[in-house]
Amino acid sequence: MQRRPRSKPKIVIATNGTRGAVEAYAALGLKLKTLSDCQVTIFSNPDHESLVLYMGLNFASNGVEARKEYGREMESVLQNSKGHLGRVLYLAYVNQINLKYQKSIIE
Repeated sequence: MQRRPRSKPKIVIATNGTRGAVEAYAALGLKLKTLSDCQVTIFSNPDHESLVLYMGLNFASNGVEARKEYGREMESVLQNSKGHLGRVLYLAYVNQINLKYQKSIIE
């Protein structure tokens, strides 16, 4: 019986937001790719596609233009809530957006 060649593990990292947030997760993905020879895909805003591809990682768009989607609504939430509550509300909001657009990465 012949063994099939083992395929590379696949990792998807979902992130949204500013370039700084995406850079951190892309750096993590790059390290994972280097250390474990896996296939890493960053699932994020189309604004960050060139950065992710430049780093040698795969990219999948969530279809959300960050500047338009997050705009004033999120600024208001963050300004009116203090400390950790603001971060939790932001993450909950980002999660809703990812759930809305996740089909593109699953298919």
